[in-house]
Amino acid sequence: MVCFAPYPSSAPSVFHRIWAYRAHLERQGIDLVVWSFMSERFYAIRRRFGAWSTLQKIVHFLLATLRLCTRVLRVRRFDAVIIHREVFPLGPPVFERCIARLRRNVTFDLDDAMWHPPSNEVFQRRLLLDPNRFGKIIAACARTTAGNEYIATFARQYQRNVLVMPTGYDDLAPAGGRPKAVNRVPVVVWIGNVGNACYVAELVPQLEAAFATTPFVLRLIGGHDIAEVRSERLDIERLQWRRDQEGEWLRTADVGIMPLFDKDFEQGKCAFKIVQYFSAGLPVVCSAIGMNNQVVVHGVNGLLARDAGDWVGHLVELLGTPDARRRMGEAGRRTYLQRFTRERIGDQWIDVLRAEGAASKGEAAAPGAQ
Repeated sequence: MVCFAPYPSSAPSVFHRIWAYRAHLERQGIDLVVWSFMSERFYAIRRRFGAWSTLQKIVHFLLATLRLCTRVLRVRRFDAVIIHREVFPLGPPVFERCIARLRRNVTFDLDDAMWHPPSNEVFQRRLLLDPNRFGKIIAACARTTAGNEYIATFARQYQRNVLVMPTGYDDLAPAGGRPKAVNRVPVVVWIGNVGNACYVAELVPQLEAAFATTPFVLRLIGGHDIAEVRSERLDIERLQWRRDQEGEWLRTADVGIMPLFDKDFEQGKCAFKIVQYFSAGLPVVCSAIGMNNQVVVHGVNGLLARDAGDWVGHLVELLGTPDARRRMGEAGRRTYLQRFTRERIGDQWIDVLRAEGAASKGEAAAPGAQ
């Protein structure tokens, strides 16, 4: 099978939605190839600006477009095809529709409400974007795998074959079932991709108010923009994200946080940070927005914050009560094991791809099928 994606397999969305299941699929006889629009180099410089960086991005963009044209022509050699998010980032979905015509049983995978503009400032293609492109892509494909019910509801406007498939994550339980270490000073952790530190920056006043009552270390795991989260009162530990370290950094924290803006784009967030925290056995405090409300049971595996006062009160409650942290962390881990393991989501992908492959073979055998 082949997956068309905008970013390389190392990018968080592609990795956690598709690439992380490669070994699981191979054990079932399914070979996975990811054809990304951006090369690793292009992806690395995509958010750099200035004359030289802009020239580099133009060259990379032209080369990527030529490479994509050749790949589209080879799509019929695969038994199953996934389009993750999109194939080409600008204009109407010409390439996506072409792929769907060449291989009629295509699965479209979407894990963000990308029909809404993002709330952060990183939106480089606003002038060359077809506002209806995602509805058109969904209508062209045979089925959609949606990261949550909000995305699925949008997709059902354009097709009936929609499956909610959450984003899974690795099991971060300590080896041998050892009990989680307790820090002398509690560690509150946030993890996120470049461009998302704005959510934490907005929360700084509430974090400072909680810190004044119960001191803690704020651990930020992310890209260069975590430097923009500034406070003269907080004890901030900034860690540049590394895949080989993120598990240990999460395991050794005490509370996970997931603040969000109350805007349309955030309604489509797939609560992935919460899944990561639950895998590590952490209780969470998160904004009561979107899928967070379906994953967190308030007072059981975490606490839902509806306003600034909630954020302060909930953080103080967890930071000052180790027993509550332990109890909610254990409940969060049970939620992870029941709903978000790699094995569970991998089995869902196998069912989808086998059905697609069987349908594609039938299409190939049908007289006159094109």
